Amino acid sequence: DAANHAGGMFPPEVDEFDVSGLTKVDDCEVVHAPRVGEAAVTYECKLAHVYPVNNEKGDPTTEIVLARVVRLHVDHDVLVNDLDPAKPEVDTFKLRPVGRLGGNIYTSLGDTVDIPRPKVG
Repeated sequence: DAANHAGGMFPPEVDEFDVSGLTKVDDCEVVHAPRVGEAAVTYECKLAHVYPVNNEKGDPTTEIVLARVVRLHVDHDVLVNDLDPAKPEVDTFKLRPVGRLGGNIYTSLGDTVDIPRPKVG
């Protein structure tokens, strides 16, 4: 709920961390911006490109933003146990991800299926 509240259409002078109650963490090393302390996984990203999306009249209605991940922050509590520390992996069930479907509708992780990729060669 706090993260959703931070996404309100606040004026530029309002600090979303203050109105949402989320914790501002200033430990990013590449991008000079705070990250959300309560988030199990956060990304430091640099803008790669912005693509405007136009309606049938040619008016811009939204944008698709592409960014390059330059650093990753992961809470150790969501990592797979007994994994090679040189190749950490997030345990999806520990992470408990939430996805936005559109508008105000969100979803949580339901049934999952592990489908190994075929070995080639």
